[in-house]
Amino acid sequence: MNYLGLDAIDLAAVDSTLERFVRTQQDCGRGAGDHGRSLWEEVLTHTRSGKRLRSRLVVLAAQVGERGPSAATADAVAAVAAVYGLLHAAFILHDDVIDRDDMRYGRPSLHASHAAGARSRGMSGESAIHRGYSRSILAGDLALAAAYRLLLAGTAEVQAPEREQLQRILHDTVVTTTLGELLDVELALAPAGGDAGPADLRSDALRTAELKTAVYTFQAPLMSGALLAGLETEQVQAVGRIGTQLGMAYQLEDDLQGVFGDQESTGKPVGGDLREGKHTYLMASALMSPRAAEVRELLARSAVATDADLAGITVSMRELLTRCGALDATSEQIRRHAHQAQQHIGPAQLPDPLGSTLRRLAEEIGAPR
Repeated sequence: MNYLGLDAIDLAAVDSTLERFVRTQQDCGRGAGDHGRSLWEEVLTHTRSGKRLRSRLVVLAAQVGERGPSAATADAVAAVAAVYGLLHAAFILHDDVIDRDDMRYGRPSLHASHAAGARSRGMSGESAIHRGYSRSILAGDLALAAAYRLLLAGTAEVQAPEREQLQRILHDTVVTTTLGELLDVELALAPAGGDAGPADLRSDALRTAELKTAVYTFQAPLMSGALLAGLETEQVQAVGRIGTQLGMAYQLEDDLQGVFGDQESTGKPVGGDLREGKHTYLMASALMSPRAAEVRELLARSAVATDADLAGITVSMRELLTRCGALDATSEQIRRHAHQAQQHIGPAQLPDPLGSTLRRLAEEIGAPR
């Protein structure tokens, strides 16, 4: 998706804020020397990678017409946008370990890169993998701590009530996303289908998408930017509801791309979700279809497949998901969430460019495929 010009939002001020913050932390007397400096450098690299959607949404929501930020300084907007860049970096660094994803943004993930380096220095395979995982976990921890510290420092000039709300949003978002990740792990580890009925399979998948992705990707950044823009309380709440629906559609589309996409567009090997047995809405729809036994058989093969075999299994799974109706069901669910977002936009009477951009974004996500 092009996300309708969001990539045109200028993040120069956000980059400057991140740069200054990280350099200050690297020069801290309590640092771990070269090891600590390099870890901070890796955190900084991860905040500048990918679509940077969350930072862009903060900046978008903070704009009011041609005036830019109104109730807060441009510095505060840049800081909050940087906070959500750090938060995303923390989550993906941890998520790559949990999912054992060796590719991110079209290149080796942090843990895979360090594992390869350790092996080249003579470390055994298992020890090298552990070294890589440890590095990624610690980098994620550093990014998470940095997000909290930067929010405090960067919003010092914001009025106390709004500053407290920004802090509450960040805290609630971290807790919610962590629990969503937990739900994702627990559902993936459960036997396919489990003891739940078809309705539970789908509802659990939707709940996971909301907790793990929608809140921190769309809802929290948009609400934070809207607070900085000085929007009315009712408008900020409406922006949150819109963000939740857009985030749900975003995650469902990402789930589709995890099976039907390609590495060039996703930055990760296709089939990883199958290997990990991800409990997505797409797979839940397949598991409640008459072809459920075939789906389970392919999932079982995916779990132990080599990379070469996984590519062939993915092709078979694509055909099966199309024939059993899971692809159509997921596409319809994406359109439903996009439509619900549109239903919230009109009554909210949001200023432009926020209102018009969210409306176009909902239309793009909900467009028939």
